[in-house]
Amino acid sequence: MPDSPSLGNGSSPYLDLNSGCNPGAILQHPGFYYHLAAMCCAERRRRYLEMNKLEASKEKTTTPTTMLLSLLKSEQQVDHSSLTIELLTKSYEQFKRYHNGRMTLYLAAEIAGTYYETGKFEMALKFFERIGKTYRKERWYTILTSILRWSLRCAKELESWDRAIECLVELLSDALPMSDSKRTDVQAELLQLLDKQVPNDVPDLPRPVMINMNQINAFVHCGVQFQTATNFVNTPLTFQITLQANATSPPTDPFRFTAMRVLFSDPRYNYYLLDSGDASSGDATSLIDCSQNVELYQEQGDYLGWKTKRVNLGLAKKQVKVIQGTVLPDSCEEVKILGVCLDITSSNWAVSLNYTFGEQNNGGQPLPRRKWLQPISGNEKKTNKLHVVLD
Repeated sequence: MPDSPSLGNGSSPYLDLNSGCNPGAILQHPGFYYHLAAMCCAERRRRYLEMNKLEASKEKTTTPTTMLLSLLKSEQQVDHSSLTIELLTKSYEQFKRYHNGRMTLYLAAEIAGTYYETGKFEMALKFFERIGKTYRKERWYTILTSILRWSLRCAKELESWDRAIECLVELLSDALPMSDSKRTDVQAELLQLLDKQVPNDVPDLPRPVMINMNQINAFVHCGVQFQTATNFVNTPLTFQITLQANATSPPTDPFRFTAMRVLFSDPRYNYYLLDSGDASSGDATSLIDCSQNVELYQEQGDYLGWKTKRVNLGLAKKQVKVIQGTVLPDSCEEVKILGVCLDITSSNWAVSLNYTFGEQNNGGQPLPRRKWLQPISGNEKKTNKLHVVLD
């Protein structure tokens, strides 16, 4: 992936001496010549724009030669960008035909860059998103960081703020390499965007954005488990939800969520936890007990009748918060936690970070057993220390 998605910037993929590829074989590939022609076409466009700009900046007393005027007029009739994209597409098809996956990704990035240069941001964004899926899956995080930044620029140009929010949320992840100052800027930009007034189909309601955290790199990892694999009817079944922040993200402490929803296979057991607004960051590892002093949500809407409680939903870097609750099955049934949603709500936006659980999200295998946390006996009121119980 070049430093910029535009043609001619960065190093060429053909000049990598450590790739183990026979240069002679590349020169025999028809895709190479289509790509070389596209690079020449892009350079031709740049030279034309530079010359046109130079002539426009000259004093009016200077009269350009007839030959130069003729050349500029002739170049003005050429659609350089469309020609470049056509050549790149032919090169892409040739490399794809011979199953050269790396070159097809490189060429797709070049096509996206050309679309961006010509102001076709929607097409550029589609290409960047398609490329990003592969690099995300294969964990090429340095390249993915560049792709996300270009996707963010396209989203801003299109005023597609929901896509911009998703890019910013993923850029907060520790997996994507960047300096602390840049990550702080990402968080500040995200919070600024959440305060931005945007058109909404439903007036007077925040615009909803749902992000599937299982499909992107998350800055907060979420895990769920029950204390026991089996349980008796009419006996409390205890569960824990673990929220673990990255080592360096969120950079500004703490990142505060408005609410957290816990979705069960039986909606009667659902939880709707609200942020208490507690300004303290808390311990590095803390246990939040939601099995006692829990009420039923009374306001009309989707969460009517859910169990609710106000807790501290601020999360700092390197911090682990464990939310513990109980359900009381009144019949013989299989109880599952289907998902956890972390909500960030403002007057303009309702962003939901969705974590889903189940065998379909784990390759058909049951979820792994996690650490069970509980207070140390006799000291929980004094020090609130925790220890790990492994079954």
